[in-house]
Amino acid sequence: DGLLTKSEVWSAISELASHAAAREAASSADNEPISQLEELQRLRADCQRQSIESLFAGSGAEQSCRRTVTLANVLRWWWDLAEEYRIAAG
Repeated sequence: DGLLTKSEVWSAISELASHAAAREAASSADNEPISQLEELQRLRADCQRQSIESLFAGSGAEQSCRRTVTLANVLRWWWDLAEEYRIAAG
């Protein structure tokens, strides 16, 4: 139907982030302590959660949360995020 629920968006973002995390873990195996990598992953997950919450939040006079979004909504949301934020978010 072209509509995505919050859990579907979260699942897709989590899948993409897991690939980034695997790359980082492999490249920083000798360079960073595990605790720093785990902290980065926790911060990243929190940022992702907040971003997805903002995607589904109501806007303007309509303060109720949206139940679904379109792919166009997701792409616009991602495009509107600062590039540094997108990189940091994984």
